[in-house]
Amino acid sequence: MFGGLLIALPLIIHMAMRRKPVPQLFPALRFVQQKQVSNQRTVRMKQWLLLLLRCLLLAGLALALSGPSADQAVAGNWMVVGVVSLAVLLAAIVCLAAALSEVSKHIVISLAVMVLLGLITDIFFIIKIAGDQETNLIGDVDASVGAALVFDNSPRMSYQQAGKSRLAEAADIGSWLASQLPESSEISVVDRSARQAVFSADLNSTMNAIEQLQIEHTPVSLDASLRSAISVLQTSEWTQREIYLFTDLSRTAWESVGHELRETLETQQIELFVIDVGAEQPANVALSTPEIQDEFIVGSSGTEIHLDVSHIGLATTRTVEFVVEEVDLTLPVLTDGVLQTPALKRLAQQDITFDASESMTRQTLRFAVSDLPPGIHHGQIRLLGGDGLGIDDVKYFTISVGRPSEILVITANDVPTRYFTQAIAPQTDRQTGRARFEFTTIRNGNITERELERFATVVLIDPLPLPTEAWQHLAEYVEQGGSLGVFLGPNMTLENLSQTEAIPTLLGGTVQRLWRSDERNFLEPSAADHPVLVDFSQLQGSVPWAQFPVLRYWQMEKLGERAQTIMHFSRESSHPALLENRHGEGTVMTMLTPISEPLRLKNRTPWNQLASGNDNWPYFLLINSIADILVANRESKLNYQVGDVVTLRNDEAQFPAEYQLFTPTADLQQVQTVENRLQVSFIPTPGAYRLKGQQDGPVLKGFAVNSLEAFSDLQRLEQTQLDSKLGQDAYQLARNQEDISFGVRQRRIGQEFFSILILLVIVLFVLEHLMASRFYAQDSTELSGEGAS
Repeated sequence: MFGGLLIALPLIIHMAMRRKPVPQLFPALRFVQQKQVSNQRTVRMKQWLLLLLRCLLLAGLALALSGPSADQAVAGNWMVVGVVSLAVLLAAIVCLAAALSEVSKHIVISLAVMVLLGLITDIFFIIKIAGDQETNLIGDVDASVGAALVFDNSPRMSYQQAGKSRLAEAADIGSWLASQLPESSEISVVDRSARQAVFSADLNSTMNAIEQLQIEHTPVSLDASLRSAISVLQTSEWTQREIYLFTDLSRTAWESVGHELRETLETQQIELFVIDVGAEQPANVALSTPEIQDEFIVGSSGTEIHLDVSHIGLATTRTVEFVVEEVDLTLPVLTDGVLQTPALKRLAQQDITFDASESMTRQTLRFAVSDLPPGIHHGQIRLLGGDGLGIDDVKYFTISVGRPSEILVITANDVPTRYFTQAIAPQTDRQTGRARFEFTTIRNGNITERELERFATVVLIDPLPLPTEAWQHLAEYVEQGGSLGVFLGPNMTLENLSQTEAIPTLLGGTVQRLWRSDERNFLEPSAADHPVLVDFSQLQGSVPWAQFPVLRYWQMEKLGERAQTIMHFSRESSHPALLENRHGEGTVMTMLTPISEPLRLKNRTPWNQLASGNDNWPYFLLINSIADILVANRESKLNYQVGDVVTLRNDEAQFPAEYQLFTPTADLQQVQTVENRLQVSFIPTPGAYRLKGQQDGPVLKGFAVNSLEAFSDLQRLEQTQLDSKLGQDAYQLARNQEDISFGVRQRRIGQEFFSILILLVIVLFVLEHLMASRFYAQDSTELSGEGAS
């Protein structure tokens, strides 16, 4: 626009070229002096008009070269104003020229009236379009488009600001935006559910779809929603296609969006408008998903629950309350559509303080619970007081209190099983009713006649060779979801382990031979992240496995596809020592050296010193981890996240075959037992889910569901990060209706004024040329006439 300064050039030239007249009086000419003054005034006026045209010519050229643009509706409005203004200007020029040319006064007055009326009309149009952006002087508001309104309706969008959730704010703007689009436009409302995107039948359908938007607790990724919008826009009949994305610009939501989306939008020629409805300075205190030490506890024993509390925003102090439902076998019930549940009893509470922080900070809380009566217990950990995001102020958990899990131990007569039983269920705990396990031991008995399903797990401790029928019985038990622990020792034979292909399939590999080693051989971890070794991984390599040498073991090779080595032997890293094999619906833990060897034996050398070594705490930790895995495989998981498939064990011989499922939203469903299992395929919302059956009285089961922790992260995406994902000039960002009105709703491509301004420049050039030619021609004629005189 600095080119506009060239307007001063004609003025400078005009002033520089002016010559100061030299007065010369000729008496003979005094009679024509009056006529000469009149002609000088006329020439001076024509000079100023010519100067005005030249200034306008340079101004128009400078404005055209600056490349101005506006949204299409505004462009149409200002084109009308420009045409009217140009007409007024030309009429004014003609009127002045007529007045100077001593044309009839009636013509001059008529022209002056026309200029006045044009000027009034021009002012009226300017005031109209400046005061009302919806005014359109010519044409439609815009061309019809194919539009997809994409709403992030994840749980994070329930954040409240000024008494309104972010989803409600997005819905309000979306409804307004849909009403601004031309009636013939195709509009699709897309959210983060798994539903297929389609175009709405009409505007009313679009409005209804926006009004029915709800929080989606199991959302698909933001990238998936955008690609769903792209797919539906590809079916649009209109060439102009646009996506309007309503988002809170949270970092976690945008993690799924990559550079591929930008490339797709460019290829499909789809305009992307990002509408930010998030809180610029969010403040929130959030609870993480509780981690329960033992979901199943026995008798008067207890468990520990710990969770993280995160914070972002202003400094605050909050109270965290730990509550458990009281026992009431008559509940739950539905009364007039309202779910009646047992009263909550507060067991503990803690205060937690946070300093102001713009990034996420965390603290850990721990709660202990014990002495609960037998049965299913639902509880909550909740934040007292409110904040912007309520979905993470309450977390749910479920604990089962029952009898000890019964383990069937199969062994030989001379094998001491006390090392195993004392490690996982000390005698003192069994005497006080706190032991988690109880045992049934079979020595040299026929296990084919045993109903293995009634046991939490079956354990073989240095067993004698088993008949084929016994191995088959064990395999069927595991296939149906049972768990089996096999600790091989000197009583087993290679011939017995090789009698059928079913045995290697069950154990997870083929036993090749008995391997002899020395005192430099010991156990070493192979899969440190396996649940059996989780407790060891926290010790950072300080486990003294070398103090417990393994001198003999069975060598196994040709591991199955579903087998995983957990530990190996230090002298031969390719030889597995402990492995897990998935067989059917169940699991088998196989250890290739015994766990029951005393320190001194009369007739042979001990195979290892795992159980008999000094300070053998690694043995106790390992055996307890193995027992927990084996028993947990038979027990039901009680705590889930939204979207999980819930499976609960339900032995039809002991429990009802049918239950009523009471959901947190007071819905009632029927659940049937299938193959001794209750299964709920889809969990849509967090809360406590309760199962109620009848068998000589009410039978209660249940589980808890929590939302994902990612939806508590309110940290926002920076502008530079958004530019990196979408391209700095490949999208438009709006934060309110004013931004949308100019930058989103109407300015899709932008209407440039270059061609119009160039046309105006040409018109001014022609006018300047004609007037200059006429002016200089007349001037030359007048000079010639004066010379002749």
